[in-house]
Amino acid sequence: MCQFTLKEWHPAIESHKRNLVVKKGEVIINEGDPVSGVYFVTSGNVKVHKQWGDKELILRFANDGAIIGHRGISSTISTYPISATALETTKLCFVDIEFLNQR
Repeated sequence: MCQFTLKEWHPAIESHKRNLVVKKGEVIINEGDPVSGVYFVTSGNVKVHKQWGDKELILRFANDGAIIGHRGISSTISTYPISATALETTKLCFVDIEFLNQR
């Protein structure tokens, strides 16, 4: 995230981010949950998926440098349209929605 923002924003981002480690099989985002923020994959592999009728539809795999949860940020959508599950131990950087809405 910091490589695409103004240098003046870096201290604010640094003070509002949280680094997380999730284990294999751990759900990061549940489809339909209220949007709480955006996740940046620092290392690891995440399956981004959604329910399609009675089946699971895999949309993509997110790995180092990928963003997940960003499609839930909208003036018309207030819930995550996807789920995300760690496929291995994964390191994430989380930035909450309140901070993102301030800027």
